[in-house]
Amino acid sequence: MLRKLLDLHYRLLEQHPQLKLFKPILDATDAFFYGQPTVTQEKPHIRDGVDVKRFMITVLFAVLPSALAAVYFYGWRAIVVILTSYIVGGLVEVLFCVIRKEEITEGFLITGILYPLILPPTLPLWMVALGIAVGVALGKEVFGGTGKNLFNAAIVARCFVYICFPLYMTGSAFVEPFPNTLQLDQWKPSLVGLGGLVDHRGILEHRQMQGKYEAVSEATPLATWKDYRIKATSAESTEQDYKAYMAYVKSTLPKLFWGMRSGCLGETCAFLLILGGIGMIVTRVANWRTIVSTIVAGLVIGFFLYEGQSIEDRLYLALFSILSGGFLFGAIFMATDPVTGPCTQTGRYFYGFGIGAITIIIRRFSGYPEGMMFAILLMNIFASLIDEIVIAIRYRR
Repeated sequence: MLRKLLDLHYRLLEQHPQLKLFKPILDATDAFFYGQPTVTQEKPHIRDGVDVKRFMITVLFAVLPSALAAVYFYGWRAIVVILTSYIVGGLVEVLFCVIRKEEITEGFLITGILYPLILPPTLPLWMVALGIAVGVALGKEVFGGTGKNLFNAAIVARCFVYICFPLYMTGSAFVEPFPNTLQLDQWKPSLVGLGGLVDHRGILEHRQMQGKYEAVSEATPLATWKDYRIKATSAESTEQDYKAYMAYVKSTLPKLFWGMRSGCLGETCAFLLILGGIGMIVTRVANWRTIVSTIVAGLVIGFFLYEGQSIEDRLYLALFSILSGGFLFGAIFMATDPVTGPCTQTGRYFYGFGIGAITIIIRRFSGYPEGMMFAILLMNIFASLIDEIVIAIRYRR
């Protein structure tokens, strides 16, 4: 039935040239349900069952456990944030394709799900919509669309929201997870505060006092860890401060692994992130060199930069650094973007190591508790240069 309907519309386009403005939408629908209409049949082309659509769907399956965990931890709010990202971002992408008379690609299937998973659960929906619109338009479409963008569109979207609305992206924006709750009235108050007219620093505590919802504002483990570290390493610190510092690190590691802690929607459960990463590596959708080099860099740099009185303490601190924040999510789902990363195998080692090292350096020496977002954007700039250097060295003769 759908095939006949699509064929009917194709005939209408041939009979009425003025309707060809909508051909990208029709082509995208056809490709989504039936695959590409043309394939190569002759030598020397290598043919297999993996096209762009199946590539994207594999990534979707890999990130799906983290998305479901977000729904489990934060209820219906996670669903609404994801739908907002898909609807608004999809409309922006379709608009650009229609104006330029180009095909609608499957690239937004990934951007639309990754972006909401790196946002705080309390972010107002209009900010979610504004961020994804800017990310798609300025992060991808101005470069020519999917496959031509210099920066990861989801990271560009989050960076825009982070810089423009810092109060909504830090501090009280993060709340304790409340598993298996889907009550609609819990997150209804979080839709107020348009334009930042309401002071966000006291919003969550104020709503809780009024009995409007059950969640409690909570600093992320990464921010709390930074406070403990500053106190334990200051000139006035005592042995008790250091013991409290390490006690917090060791007691929080299980929470980081299983996701029972505050954070962005899809970044909290390390176990599910690792599971998705293994799935992408096995299916060869993601290159293991980028993931492994990023994680190794985080462990090595964290081991040497964070103050520990013993090797065991330094190992705990290094492990905490990669399990906290958005480190694993960025290493698995963002750094492995085949468009914005290097193409050479050797280049991927340097690219991943740079992301991991810069992330830890930003966390250690800057005022930002997180650094993965800036590290990926910075390495996106050098991805092509890394490829050129690798090729020049390997084929210098």
